[in-house]
Amino acid sequence: MRHGISGSVATLVASLTLAACANGLHMRPSEASVSEGRVDAMSRPAYVTGGVGVDARKELREVASNYNLKLVFSEQPRKSYVATVDVTIKDRKGNTVLSTPANGPWFLVRMPPGQYRVIASSYERKLEKKVQVGRDTATVIFVWPSSEVRQVTDHDRAKKVRTGLTHAISGL
Repeated sequence: MRHGISGSVATLVASLTLAACANGLHMRPSEASVSEGRVDAMSRPAYVTGGVGVDARKELREVASNYNLKLVFSEQPRKSYVATVDVTIKDRKGNTVLSTPANGPWFLVRMPPGQYRVIASSYERKLEKKVQVGRDTATVIFVWPSSEVRQVTDHDRAKKVRTGLTHAISGL
């Protein structure tokens, strides 16, 4: 029985690998091991997200030529990266092509050529930009003002303090 399970797993892995290759996804070892990110081989379009830390960004740079859209998330004026962002990409007709969380400040995606609307949500605010995607990599940078970051952080801290006080009082 144990041998049958291993055979089934091996068959599944082989099938997924063939399906990924048939869909034009060519993963290099460094691409599959991007720290702080992931490669999603089962959905279309293919993407990788990460970039928390210098080494992770270096790994993403190495695979960037495989993608034709790069999204970067940051805040101003501190020029810090933002790592927790929900990404939605819509086609010209408004259909959602991709909707997923970014697990870092860089998000690389391989899109069919065309015009898209990219919506990035973080700090309780949505930023939206239109982008024309072609063969070469288009880079779109989303920037949240630091004042908004502080307001959300202060609100979250106050909420945690209130919750902590409620729990402390109810424990009396």
